[in-house]
Amino acid sequence: MDSQRRTSELQSRKNLLATMDDKVGETQSLQEVLSSYLIQSLKSKLARADASFAELAKRVGKNHPLYKQAKAEVNSLQQKLRSEIKMVLSSINSEATSSIQRDSLLAISIG
Repeated sequence: MDSQRRTSELQSRKNLLATMDDKVGETQSLQEVLSSYLIQSLKSKLARADASFAELAKRVGKNHPLYKQAKAEVNSLQQKLRSEIKMVLSSINSEATSSIQRDSLLAISIG
C-alpha cells in the first residue's frame, strides 16, 4: 500500500507538471527545484550577474564590448537555470513512470 500511495503522489506531481506546460517560472516553486543546490547556486549567480549588468548598462551603451559580455553572461546563466530545472522535472516524470510500472508488476504478481 505504501508503494501505491507513493505512486499516486508521483502521478499527481507528474499531472501538475503537465498542466504547467513547460512554464519554467511556475515550476521554480516545486520542492525538488527549491532543494537543488545547483539550481539555487545558479539563481544566486544569475541575481549577481543581473545586478552587475544593470549597473553596467547605466554606464555604457548597448554596443560596448563589456555590455555585450555581461548580457551574454546573463543569457547563459538563464539558459543553464532553465536546463537544470527541466532536468529535475524530467527526473520527477521518470520516477512517476517507474513507480507506476513497478506497482503494475506487483499487482500482476499478487493477482
